[in-house]
This record gives sequence, C-alpha cells and structure tokens, in this order.
Amino acid sequence: MSTEKSSLHKELKDKEIEVKELLEIISQVKSNNLDLEKLYDVSRIKIEAVQLREERDELKIRLNDVDGAHQLLEGIFLKKKKIFKI
Repeated sequence: MSTEKSSLHKELKDKEIEVKELLEIISQVKSNNLDLEKLYDVSRIKIEAVQLREERDELKIRLNDVDGAHQLLEGIFLKKKKIFKI
C-alpha cells in the first residue's frame, strides 16, 4: 500500500509540474515571447526521460526477479549441502 501511495504522490507532483509549465507557456504566448525551438527541445527531453524511467523500472523488476532466483538457488544449495554434509 505504501508503494502505491508513493507512486500516486509522485504522479501528482509530476502533474503539478506539467500544469505549472503549461501556465508558463500560456503566459509566453500571451506576451508573444514563445520560443518554439526551446519548447520542442524540452518536450523531446521529457519524452526521453519518461522512456528512461520506464526502462529503469523494468530493469529493477528484472533485478528483483534475478535476486529472488539467486536466493532460491542458494537455499537449495544449502539444503543439499546439509544432506550430503559437504
């Protein structure tokens, strides 16, 4: 439950940042001071950051799976060691 709450809290913070950035863009449009190239670069960087975050999360899951398998194999080895008194 704590992980879900933390995830929702992070998602809320991300949305608050997006709203703040959109308000800044609206302000720039109103003042005719909008830098479209900068806006494009920032958008591209954000997309890459989201993709990297997703890849990181997938790698964390895979690492946990590998760690779990390693612990399982270690447990099996220790049981066999006790049986054969190696």
